[in-house]
Amino acid sequence: MYPGPRRSNVFAPTKPFPLIIRFLSNQLAQWSQLGITLLFACLESVCPAPLFSCRLTPFLRAQVDVCPAALLTVSGSRPLAIHGDEVCAVTNPNPWEATVIPVARFSVRIVTLVLLVLFSHFTSASRARQTTPAPGSIPALCAQADAGDSAASHRLQQFLLSHDSADPSFTAALDCVRVRSSHGNADSQFLLAYLLEHGHGVTRDYVLAAQTYQLAADQGHSFAQNNLAALYQHGLGVPRDPQKAFALYLAAAQRGNSASQTNLASMYYSGDGVPRNLPEAAHWFLSAANLSDPVAQHNLGVLYHRGEGVPVDLDAASMWIRRSASQGLPSAETDLALLYETGSGVPRDYFSAYLWYSRAITAGDLSGSAHRDSIARHLTRKQRDEGAAMAASASSSTPPRSDSLSLFPPH
Repeated sequence: MYPGPRRSNVFAPTKPFPLIIRFLSNQLAQWSQLGITLLFACLESVCPAPLFSCRLTPFLRAQVDVCPAALLTVSGSRPLAIHGDEVCAVTNPNPWEATVIPVARFSVRIVTLVLLVLFSHFTSASRARQTTPAPGSIPALCAQADAGDSAASHRLQQFLLSHDSADPSFTAALDCVRVRSSHGNADSQFLLAYLLEHGHGVTRDYVLAAQTYQLAADQGHSFAQNNLAALYQHGLGVPRDPQKAFALYLAAAQRGNSASQTNLASMYYSGDGVPRNLPEAAHWFLSAANLSDPVAQHNLGVLYHRGEGVPVDLDAASMWIRRSASQGLPSAETDLALLYETGSGVPRDYFSAYLWYSRAITAGDLSGSAHRDSIARHLTRKQRDEGAAMAASASSSTPPRSDSLSLFPPH
């Protein structure tokens, strides 16, 4: 795959309910995993009764970084809570609370775990039903989409994006999208162009992809405007034209497309197709960052760290880089590790640095390999093993990006 700017390749669900279920499921899973981790880590600490506190170990600090939240767990009959950078536990002298409450809490945990498993199964089955139409149902789904059923249109789109020509229903779905595209449906035009651009289930054809993107872009389709701009920026299927790419990115960015906002900011930063303007770059990175775009969040953090287009603000830099790293962007994971290694905007913490370097390396960003090897001497064998295990279990969800800035000097 050629390097390039952010692409628009997803379709937002037309109904919010599946998104709400997915969000709650992810949050429950994160809290459950973190609560169990904190429980076992605190049990390993030496904490005298009846009132004791344990310093937050690097292992715990890294867990809180991965999933920041107000946390509460228990160790036997002793409530544990994080206050600042400490884990505190208090023994309750009431014998009833010391016997009954732990049993009740244990029961609640078991019930919660069972519900979480059922919840996960329900959401997975629901997504499967939404994106995998039964054999022979594609014509009916297409008819529903033609009748204006947005949910059916979304299912048809997701089916094509998640399957290929080996699926017996793929050809029927593709034919449906081609017909809808010929009738002027902008979503279908965008989807068909995307399949042509990436050769997904069809022969890759940049020229036809650009022409089809143009049909949707002329109707104000911001995803099509963004992807057509990328083709002009790289000269794929059309003559390279940075100025036209800039105009298309701007049109889509003004419609609230976060990928276009990030790409527009990158053009302002590099001076490609427009005079270099760092304040404008920071402005558009901020707009996209507020829409949770991980590349924009990372790049904005780098600008705050360097003082480019914005005043130097190490706290803001670490905040935005952390948000991006939490979404799995490898370059942000590497830079967050560097912040922990140097104590820039965050307390110096070699374990957390080792963990985030390991996560980035596992995802394919090797720029921090030498740094990870260097700080390994500050850690025990147990800490290195814990860091490697945690990095492996929290694999990055975003591949390395060529348009992401870095705190590391260029090679």
